[in-house]
Amino acid sequence: MNKTKKLENDIRYAFYASIVTILVTLSLVLIALAVGYLDAFNFSISLIEIVLMSILSYGIYKKSRFASTVFFIYFLLSKIVMTAAAVITGAIASIVGQIALGIVFLYFYFKGMVATYKLYKIKNKKLY
Repeated sequence: MNKTKKLENDIRYAFYASIVTILVTLSLVLIALAVGYLDAFNFSISLIEIVLMSILSYGIYKKSRFASTVFFIYFLLSKIVMTAAAVITGAIASIVGQIALGIVFLYFYFKGMVATYKLYKIKNKKLY
């Protein structure tokens, strides 16, 4: 497998991971809305978050360095905030789950982010 193909695979896996993240987020928002946990304001904020993640996910699909970097940073910051909230509330099981799943997804997002930069460098080298 040549280097370009491997980089494209890393980007594809980051895209798939972003789709899973979006679907899980959407599912949790709909469940929270159904049980009355979300009010209209928080629901609208959650929908904006899902739309922004979808736009960034499309950017990852199109091999955008900006989109992959922003998605990686966004996901990292969201995991830090969610883990801090779980520590404050004392939800130990939630902390372990946040960290374990966060590491798995961050791995794919990081590999995809690095791959977009390397692929850009390879493609620009061929132009000159």
